[in-house]
Amino acid sequence: MKIFNYVFALLFSTLLFTACAPDEVLEPNEIIGTWLLKSVDLEGNATFTQGAEVTQADFTGEGFDLDLSITIHENPNDYIVEGDVNVLLKYDFDGQTVELPIEEADFIDSGVWDISNDELTVTNSDKVEVATLGDLTETALTLEWTYTDSVATTGSVIVHEVTGTYVFERQ
Repeated sequence: MKIFNYVFALLFSTLLFTACAPDEVLEPNEIIGTWLLKSVDLEGNATFTQGAEVTQADFTGEGFDLDLSITIHENPNDYIVEGDVNVLLKYDFDGQTVELPIEEADFIDSGVWDISNDELTVTNSDKVEVATLGDLTETALTLEWTYTDSVATTGSVIVHEVTGTYVFERQ
């Protein structure tokens, strides 16, 4: 019985010390640096309005030929965006898929940033946006962004309700 108690105590202490090892998640100030965009995955709903006719479609999107970097500074907390994002959107119109490549798609403009809890707030000349920090490690940054994008052309309007996952790698 003493051997059982000894083995149990040894097993319990081993589990206690190995189960409580901290993850390698960095503090919010570790976002400082230059990050290269490695992947973009989008999903959402699009509403196409032309005159009185309204059509809706679900869509997905995937980045291609990504050439975008964000350099994040501290004191002042500003960031600089350089490069382009290209996205292939795939719309589902009642079971039919329509693909639309968007080259040099809009991304956030350079501005200032703040982190509170797991939210990254970016402010530039014309808007304030909030992204959720998915992962922040020494080499990787994942942002989950939910936003609305509206494009008006002659006689029509397209409104996208988007949820995007943006994965960056530290340069």
